[in-house]
Amino acid sequence: MNKDNPPFIGCDRDFHCADIVLFGAPFDGTASYRPGARFATAEIRQASYGLETYSPVCDRDLGEINVCDLGDLELPFGNPRRALDAIAAKTRTVAAAGKVPILLGGEHLVTLGAVEALAEKERELRILHFDAHADLRDTYLGESLSHATVLRRCHDLLGDGRIFQLGIRSMTKEEADFAASHLRQHRYDLDAGEDFWEEIAGFPLYITIDLDVIDPGFFPGTGTPEPCGVTPAALFSVFRRLQGIEIVGCDLVELAPHYDHSGISAITAAKALRELLLHRKETLRNHRFRSKQAPAPAQPLHPTPRFKTGGAFPFYSAAMMRSVICADRWLFRNRQCRRCANLPLLPALPQFQCGGRIARKP
Repeated sequence: MNKDNPPFIGCDRDFHCADIVLFGAPFDGTASYRPGARFATAEIRQASYGLETYSPVCDRDLGEINVCDLGDLELPFGNPRRALDAIAAKTRTVAAAGKVPILLGGEHLVTLGAVEALAEKERELRILHFDAHADLRDTYLGESLSHATVLRRCHDLLGDGRIFQLGIRSMTKEEADFAASHLRQHRYDLDAGEDFWEEIAGFPLYITIDLDVIDPGFFPGTGTPEPCGVTPAALFSVFRRLQGIEIVGCDLVELAPHYDHSGISAITAAKALRELLLHRKETLRNHRFRSKQAPAPAQPLHPTPRFKTGGAFPFYSAAMMRSVICADRWLFRNRQCRRCANLPLLPALPQFQCGGRIARKP
């Protein structure tokens, strides 16, 4: 991994403590119009330091969640298959550790590596695809692996009815015919009906965001700009529709920063990632704790005084980590309360600063 660049703002947790793992795939080896997406990962991280870690929309802060930024993969520019294999290998490692991978591109082909890895684990995987282009060609200039064919290759893996597209406004006639028969496509904007979202609900979801879904008037820094797109605000507002959906992976692709000397495109991409991280964290919490009726909290093991800072903290086995929760239903993992971000002092003092006591699962 290449860690020459600083991590994305607020994403400096250790891998073992993180719930979400961010890594870059700086690859643009099949770019067909304007190359340069390989430079996006560094620019997005740099631009993030112009943002606050707090999102007023989510009323949450990146400091409240555990995100690790691993840096960038070192990929061979001239060999798409080897690049995809490296992306898939890293995605498998992250997913096998029980964490959610978030991929920074790079061109859109990098999505295929992550989907190949997650499809092995999630048999019912669905893809939510934001884009100006359908990316459903079978081949492009004789090549089956291209940023213009990536969703067709994903369909080869997943089959019919598992890809859901939003914002599409550019495609060939063959792509339009294929979409009509094999997947769900909502064109021109992001205002899909309730039936669109009902088909996604209840399944593990991978989200891929090609940033050229945004109108080039707001986002000129992309390899294949397409007029008549959506606004950044419209894209961010759709993230709220993800409440209650199990998101198992995401990516953000196709920023080509050198075509926008103002830096507006890079800062928009950074804000999109921040909002996605914070909405995705809220979605995970909803999925785990609100999708099912929560049982009554168990009685605390030790009715002890309130937690105070300082001192050593205990060692807990992996089995105990899985079997212990905070009494107000906040998950207790890696010896840390997700609500107050504090550690229990000793086994005999199993309370957190927020007042929640440790209790066995019913």
